[in-house]
Amino acid sequence: MVRPRERQPRHGVRLRPQTAWIVATWLVATTSLASVATAAPPVQADIDPGWWHTGFLVDYGLIGLGALGYFARNREPTTSALFGPVYDPKNPAAILDPKFSDRIGRTHLEEGDGETVSTGQATMLVAAGGVYLLVEQGIGLLGNRQGRQLMFHETVVGYLETVALSTGTNALIKNFVGRLRPDFQDRVRRWHCAKGDLDASRCPAGIQPLSADADENEKIWFDGRRSFMSGHSVSAMNFTGYLSLSIGGQYVWGEDATATSRSVGLAAQALLLTTGMFVAGSRFDDGRHHFGDVMTGSVFGLAIANFSYWRRFGTNGRPRARKAAGETTVSLEPGPGTAGLAVLVRYK
Repeated sequence: MVRPRERQPRHGVRLRPQTAWIVATWLVATTSLASVATAAPPVQADIDPGWWHTGFLVDYGLIGLGALGYFARNREPTTSALFGPVYDPKNPAAILDPKFSDRIGRTHLEEGDGETVSTGQATMLVAAGGVYLLVEQGIGLLGNRQGRQLMFHETVVGYLETVALSTGTNALIKNFVGRLRPDFQDRVRRWHCAKGDLDASRCPAGIQPLSADADENEKIWFDGRRSFMSGHSVSAMNFTGYLSLSIGGQYVWGEDATATSRSVGLAAQALLLTTGMFVAGSRFDDGRHHFGDVMTGSVFGLAIANFSYWRRFGTNGRPRARKAAGETTVSLEPGPGTAGLAVLVRYK
């Protein structure tokens, strides 16, 4: 008789010290929040009723492309790992070699229950960020404040764009890279032992499938080859980065900021980014991802957040006067000093 698998002990919320990662992430975050957009296009102060234009279709297209990419998350990777140990489905026992144990020998935690921050909880955090922006911007919109239509549109669409692009692109990268997760050896045993593909000597007594549900069992198995980049890290640093930038534009460095709003805004930014780092770091602590997966995912998420925010807003927190795509020009000109070139984007 197959004995029930003993539940692995929880580690609570303890995170292993990752000083280098924390310092590097804070440097990126601080640079992002303090960055100054040079050669910025003029900012619209007063928005007339015809503020919408066809240039916004590009934004909607980016959101759509990101959403399509996200649906690739549950597909089986079609390539072998581009780096790290390589799994051969024709010889699954080879990946159980002890020489790989330091990289892919972690114990597999139960989905959801065994994780410090589950996928469902991470999704709720991202959704909460969207709700906050809708409420904050909606208050100004309902108050009939001048120019709030464009502000509402750019803030909300920017958030949707940054979430869709970061998660969708990462889903495609995961399948393309195919890196094995730190707990892949345990997944191999639980997948192949249940199917009878491994010698009994390699199958611990009472070992259980990855899930009692057949579809979920297969999903978890495929997911074992999708370690790079960490989706939790991408999403956590992406949504906290965009919210921090939005808060900064309105309450910290924006033209409407006050001494009180700066203090509150800085505290909110610190809380947001700390939350993002905690979520990202937990993926390494839980054995879901390698160090490089977490680090790269964090930087990637912040980069997409900056792309979505700064192309919409100036350093005074106001929407940029973006026109239709056909009215925007890009040129190469001599850079500062005597050397180098500068890429200038002009909005007519």
